[in-house]
Amino acid sequence: MHRLLGLLPLLWAASALATPTRAPRACEARSDARPPYLSQAAVDKEPPPTHEPGKCRPQCRKGFFCKQGKCLSLCNPPCRANERCTEGGDCEPVVLRGRPSRFNYFGVFAGGRVGFNKSAVTSGGVRLEFGGKYIAFQIGPGFSKDVTMLRTLMLGHVPFQPIAGLPFYLVPTIGLGYIYNWVDDSVSTRNQDLIITAGMRVRYDPIPRVALFANVLQLEVTYLRLSSNDMSSVGRADAVPVNWNFTAGAAFLY
Repeated sequence: MHRLLGLLPLLWAASALATPTRAPRACEARSDARPPYLSQAAVDKEPPPTHEPGKCRPQCRKGFFCKQGKCLSLCNPPCRANERCTEGGDCEPVVLRGRPSRFNYFGVFAGGRVGFNKSAVTSGGVRLEFGGKYIAFQIGPGFSKDVTMLRTLMLGHVPFQPIAGLPFYLVPTIGLGYIYNWVDDSVSTRNQDLIITAGMRVRYDPIPRVALFANVLQLEVTYLRLSSNDMSSVGRADAVPVNWNFTAGAAFLY
């Protein structure tokens, strides 16, 4: 019995050594965990998010809408370089100071020429004009009491805007032209005129694709006139015709 009691401490020690020691569990990470050196006051002072996901900051301009944090144009297909998108999804020209919204045009003009001397013919007529940024071409018939003519003209023009924000332009012009005119009988002289012209016209754009023109001052000087009765012999005329030209009309812009 005494021997058994002496073995009990040894058995208890052996069982204690055989039992595995449980290691302390690591702390589970928390979604709201913060570094130990960051106080609660510092957390409260943190700025809120700059914007919610999918919102556009700053707000989109007119003609754009926000989608997934990006400003997209309302116009599809996108507007051209000289146009902007409206809130309704339409493209409209951007009018810049000193420049028209569109340069290319096709117009119909009516008017006439008043002669300043005896050799100049006073007449009326209709003209078609095709214009671009710097150059325009005219062609059309002219009529007077006894004379019929065919007129062609190449014009150089540079429009500028005197008042910002108004679709009103002054257009200085200079050009060269050719006029073939004849009297309506078989024996009268036929004339071929090479003319130089310079002046000022007014342009007004009431709506984006329409322009109104008026030549308020346009002088035409016949640099060279070739005259002949039977067109077999051509000579130079002595007198130099001078005309004041006036026309007005409308043009389609494109």
